[in-house]
Amino acid sequence: MNTILMMMISIMRREFTKNIKVQVVRRATRDSVVYCESCHLPTKRFQIDHVIADAIGGEPVIENAELICESCYSVKNPA
Repeated sequence: MNTILMMMISIMRREFTKNIKVQVVRRATRDSVVYCESCHLPTKRFQIDHVIADAIGGEPVIENAELICESCYSVKNPA
């Protein structure tokens, strides 16, 4: 494999499957309310994010997924 191809493979983002996203939302939902898994406040707008970034080896698995509100997401991933 050439170096450029290996670099491209290493930086490709590995997304969570739809099934994992559904499981994370279920895990974060209590009494029909979705809660941020970081600040624990109710939220209607959220992201499913990697606990350990995929760029540094975090796998797209349920154990490495967390549902976080937009506020927590913006702190974790500033623009």
